[in-house]
Amino acid sequence: MLRRTQARGNARREAIIEAAMRLFAEKGYDDTSIPDIIKESGGSYTTVYQTFKNKEGLFAAAIELLITRMFEATELHFETRKNLRDQLYVFGFAYLTAFCEPNAAALCRLVLGKASRYPLLSKMFFEGGVAKSYDYVAQILERHTEIKGEEAKRLAALYVESLKHRAYFKAIAMVETPNKMEIEEDAALATDVFMAYIEKRADVPQMGNLFMGVF
Repeated sequence: MLRRTQARGNARREAIIEAAMRLFAEKGYDDTSIPDIIKESGGSYTTVYQTFKNKEGLFAAAIELLITRMFEATELHFETRKNLRDQLYVFGFAYLTAFCEPNAAALCRLVLGKASRYPLLSKMFFEGGVAKSYDYVAQILERHTEIKGEEAKRLAALYVESLKHRAYFKAIAMVETPNKMEIEEDAALATDVFMAYIEKRADVPQMGNLFMGVF
């Protein structure tokens, strides 16, 4: 009974977040209200205010859901992807797929457009999305190489940002949804360029010193 109740509660929470994400994408942050979100989701004022507190909390939850789904899509394929290159590619493909989806791209545009007026939204977007992506890739590097700590984080940030070229900017700037082939090609290119750097690092005389028998 408890599990059933929790499942219903989780479903209600997700429905509210989905509605908030859609409305933020369609109407913008300023023109989306809590009553709009409740009407769209079929939720209640009590649930919204107890769970999310305010509109900022709903925005943060929307970013968190987006990132969680991206990580879940990545993990789904990791068991069959044993080496560093393949795991980076799987992440890159999931990242671009998630952020090029129309509602997600609209959230990115919203943050970029409102950065000076709503710095809290930018902070939520960075900490809840971008920084978590950096940390996730840093963990992949640390699992597969001798690169650790701050250097792993710095290189992870470099890789994540290198994903943002053709497909990403087509979605963000041109308001067009890139196709799967474009996303695959961009993820592969960013991964191959990054791997070329990793494999030829000046402080790593031989490949065997960097990688720890994962192939």
